[in-house]
Amino acid sequence: MQVAVVDQDKEIDKVEAKNIVLAIGARAKILPGLELDPNYIWTCSMK
Repeated sequence: MQVAVVDQDKEIDKVEAKNIVLAIGARAKILPGLELDPNYIWTCSMK
C-alpha cells in the first residue's frame, strides 16, 4: 500500500507499508505505559 504525502513546501513523499492507518483528529492521546516511536507513529505536534 502507498500513500502520497504533500509537505508545506509542496514536495511529495511516498510512504509504503504493509498496513497504513490514517487517523484525523485534534490531538493524539498517548496511552499510559506506551511511548511514541517517531519512526512509525506521528502526531500533529511532531515535525
